[in-house]
Amino acid sequence: MCVNPLADVTRSVGARVTRNLISILLLIAIALSLGVWPAPTAAATSGWRACAARPVPLPAPQPLNPALADRLQERISTWRENRRTRYPGLSVAIRWDDGRTATAVSGVADSNSGRKVTPATPFALASVSKPFTAVLALL
Repeated sequence: MCVNPLADVTRSVGARVTRNLISILLLIAIALSLGVWPAPTAAATSGWRACAARPVPLPAPQPLNPALADRLQERISTWRENRRTRYPGLSVAIRWDDGRTATAVSGVADSNSGRKVTPATPFALASVSKPFTAVLALL
C-alpha cells in the first residue's frame, strides 16, 4: 500500500481555508445584522443637513473704490520696504461679505530671475504645508 505523506497536510490546509472562509462570512453577516456599516444616506430635505447639502453661492464681485485699492497697495509696499524682511515679495487679498475684493502685491516672486509677484503667485507655507498635505493624503 502506498501512503501519501502530504495527504494529512493537504487535508489540514484545506480545512483551515474552509474554516477561515466560513469565519469571515459569518463576521460579515453579523456586522450587517448589527448595523456596523452605515445605512445609505437619504437626501437632505430639512434642518442643517439641507443647508450643508446646498452650497451657498458667493456674491458677484462688486467694484472696489480705486482710492481704497491704491491706498492698500501703497501701505503693503511701504510696509515691506520698511521692514526689510527676508521675504523678497508678498501678496495680500481682502474679500468683503458684499463681494468686493482688494489685492495688493509687492516685491519679486523669484530673486534669481527678478520675476514680479502677481495676485496669482503661489507661495510656499514652509513647514505649515506638511500637515495640510498629510490631511489631504489621508482623505
